[in-house]
Amino acid sequence: MAELTIRPLAPARLSAFITAVENRYAEQKAALGGVPADIAQSQVRAETAAMFPDGRLLPGHTVLHASIGDVDAGDVWIGPHRSEPQLAFLYDIAVDPQAQGRGTGRALLAAAEQWARAQGYTELSLHVFGGNERAIALYSSRGYRTTDLIMRRHL
Repeated sequence: MAELTIRPLAPARLSAFITAVENRYAEQKAALGGVPADIAQSQVRAETAAMFPDGRLLPGHTVLHASIGDVDAGDVWIGPHRSEPQLAFLYDIAVDPQAQGRGTGRALLAAAEQWARAQGYTELSLHVFGGNERAIALYSSRGYRTTDLIMRRHL
């Protein structure tokens, strides 16, 4: 079996990464965040334009890419928190379906933490939708704690 490797995302792959992040985030906002799909897509497009001006990463941000041999396994995007720049923020982490259940998410999260430490950060924060139980379990197992909680009820 090929070894899992994690490296910075090749610049030529950034555009495809941005599209994947945009689609995934809009889907999660609609499915788990309770936002109507058309509004979620509109919100995500605006956020993406701000976070990737001219299709580039903002200064201080990085995307790490995991692969198993020649097969893509996932990505993690980290950088300074938008409103608390002294805090690192995990903007997105995704594991390709064929790499799930093999420790890829755990390895990507560890790589993000290592990157943040190397940049001088002492804390890494993230957002996870409430219905994403698999991700919540991973983060909890790595020592992440809930710092705030937003709840919603359909009326």
